[in-house]
Amino acid sequence: MIKNILITGVGGQGLLTLGKIIGSALMKADYNVRIAETHGLSQRGGSVLVHVKFSDDEYISPTISPGYGDIEISLELIEAVRNLYMLKEDAIIVSNDLILPPPAAKNVLSKELLLNELFHFNNVHIISASEKALELGNISVTNIIMLGYIVNQGILPVKKDIVVESIKENIREKFWDINLKAFEIGYKLESYKKGLNKNCEKFG
Repeated sequence: MIKNILITGVGGQGLLTLGKIIGSALMKADYNVRIAETHGLSQRGGSVLVHVKFSDDEYISPTISPGYGDIEISLELIEAVRNLYMLKEDAIIVSNDLILPPPAAKNVLSKELLLNELFHFNNVHIISASEKALELGNISVTNIIMLGYIVNQGILPVKKDIVVESIKENIREKFWDINLKAFEIGYKLESYKKGLNKNCEKFG
């Protein structure tokens, strides 16, 4: 078994940190894991694509080929749509409902049109992670709110306590409190717009 996770968004949203936390948790659950950043620059505002692959086999390649993604976790709607070509037809999509237009962009698709593109897939979860992060007082924890939601939904084959441990290992101690609060908010969060194919099974 090999499962492929794509984490998409723009620089400054903490995608690499999210990938490291997920990878760490999967390794604690005894999976072999590979993490790679292969597209864009991890600078503020630039397009970023992080590959996380996990398997119970001995060998896995470091990157995901187009059409083989099992899960897309997106912190931004434009990037969620931009990378749909990377996904399988039965992929799970979890996206933040935020739109961050590219620098100097003249024409940007509306949220309605972007959501319509995502809902060509059957298993889609749209959540207001950035809105909840702002309510908490720190937009930078949007990624951890996304993580909490995904863990509660059973999309990753890892237990909650393992993920909490991985958060602490990958984030400096002085930021534990705000990030653990964000994780709990995400864990209790419900998607406000969801398409779910009943034939799709959770990985856990």
